[in-house]
Amino acid sequence: MKLNEQTKYRTPLQKWVDVLSVFDEEDIHKEYEKDETLFLIKQYARLRLSSTGQLRSEYKHCFKKKCPVDLLKDELIISILTMIQSKISNSENIPNNTEDMPPMEINLQALEMGSQGVATKLVEGTILERIYRGKTHKVKYFREKYEYGGNSYSSLTEVAQRITGTQCSGPSFFSRKVKMYFSGE
Repeated sequence: MKLNEQTKYRTPLQKWVDVLSVFDEEDIHKEYEKDETLFLIKQYARLRLSSTGQLRSEYKHCFKKKCPVDLLKDELIISILTMIQSKISNSENIPNNTEDMPPMEINLQALEMGSQGVATKLVEGTILERIYRGKTHKVKYFREKYEYGGNSYSSLTEVAQRITGTQCSGPSFFSRKVKMYFSGE
């Protein structure tokens, strides 16, 4: 142990707390970019050391919904780790190799890959048209926002929930019975 480490950490526990502390949202991507495997190991260790109550709270924060009461500690850890990995490894669910793909295919793949907690990013200018309960609903993706009914929404799920009045998935709602085109067509 170097001299500066001795003064920084008075006990081994303090060193572990520092090693496992990756709670700051801004530093998560930096830490992940350094070493993906080490980052996920740190997250696993942090979650493993958490109480079930803390895990339920983190589940609620990650998934934006109440944690099911029947989930065991291991199931909570796996769910949270899966969400963490999906957020950082693919924060936008547009596939990486899109240069040669037609815009329509990019959108279809983004809708298909949609997962809870991960924003669905479509090709700029995409218009989704869906008939729901006899009414035609048009949504335009413009400047990383969804425009619907004169309002701007940050997620496709918000729009779908506004249309249906229920808790539903935006990618799922708009991947069925939808007409998709681009502004100007």
